[in-house]
Amino acid sequence: SYYIEDGCEELLKIVMDTYSKLSDNPEKLEFIIGINCDGIKEDQLKDYQNYKTQMVDIRLKEGEINKFQKQIHFKPHTVKSRCHGDALNQLFKYVNSRFFMTVDSDCFCVKKGWDTIMKKLLVGNIIAVGSGHHPTLYRFRNFPAIYSSMYLTKEWKEKISGTDFAFDDDPKFMREININQKELYKILQVPPGHKLTSDTGSKLPYLARTNGFDGIEFPSLRLKAKSKGRKFLTDDLIGKNDSIKRTEEFQYNGEVYFVHLADGRYRRMNNDEFCKKFIKRLRSYVKKKYDIEI
Repeated sequence: SYYIEDGCEELLKIVMDTYSKLSDNPEKLEFIIGINCDGIKEDQLKDYQNYKTQMVDIRLKEGEINKFQKQIHFKPHTVKSRCHGDALNQLFKYVNSRFFMTVDSDCFCVKKGWDTIMKKLLVGNIIAVGSGHHPTLYRFRNFPAIYSSMYLTKEWKEKISGTDFAFDDDPKFMREININQKELYKILQVPPGHKLTSDTGSKLPYLARTNGFDGIEFPSLRLKAKSKGRKFLTDDLIGKNDSIKRTEEFQYNGEVYFVHLADGRYRRMNNDEFCKKFIKRLRSYVKKKYDIEI
C-alpha cells in the first residue's frame, strides 16, 4: 500500500506473471489491486491488461485522513493511504470467489501448480494455507500470515467475520477480547517466554481457532538468519551492503512455493543491487525448473 519507489509498477507485473504462469488454471485468476497512495503511475497500470485485474481506489477521502492515517511509513505521497489492515478489509469487499489470496506486492510464486495444491489442502477444518511468520518475529505460530496465503471465502464471510476480513495491525485487540494472556498465547501458539507482537492479520488465527477452524503454515526460511534448508535464497546472493533483513522463502514438504523480496516499499527496482540479483535469480530458477520465461 506504500509501494511507490521507482519501478514498483514493473515489479508488480513480475509478481502477477509468476502466479499466472505457474498456475494450473491461470484463466481463473483475478487480481484485485488497491490504489492506496498518490504517485502511482496509473498509465503504466494499463500494461496489466494481460491479466484479469480489478483496480480499486481505496485512498482515504477528505475527513477520513485524521481518523485512519498512521505515521509509521509516512511520506507526502502516503497522506491518503490506509494502513495495511484497513486496506485489505476494503479489498475483501470485492471478493466473491470460492477461494481468495492475500499476496504482498513483493512476494513471488516459484511453484508450478501452486493453486491446485493449496486448494486441496483447504479441507475439513482448514480455512487458510500459506506463508508463515519467521520464528524471529514474536507473532502467532502455525497459521498462515498474509505474505502469500489462500483462504476459503464463504467460511470467512458467513461463519467468522462478515464482509470485514478482520485484518488488524493494531495490538489493542489483544487487550479488548475477554481472555487472559496465557489463554490467548495458547490459542496463538506463541512460545513460552515470548512477548507477542502484533501486525496485519494478527486476529486471523484467533478468530479461526475460536470458531473451530485452523490453518496450515508454510514455514519461513530467512536469508539473513541463515535458515537451514534454503533452496532459492543461497548465500551467494548476499552483497556487502544489501538489505536482506526480512528476505525469505516459504516451503511446504521441502519445496519452495513463494519467495519474499521484502521491504519493496523502500527499494528502487533499477538501482537496488539486491533487487536486481533477486529478480535475475527468480527468472533463472523458474526457467531451469519449469522452462517458463518470467
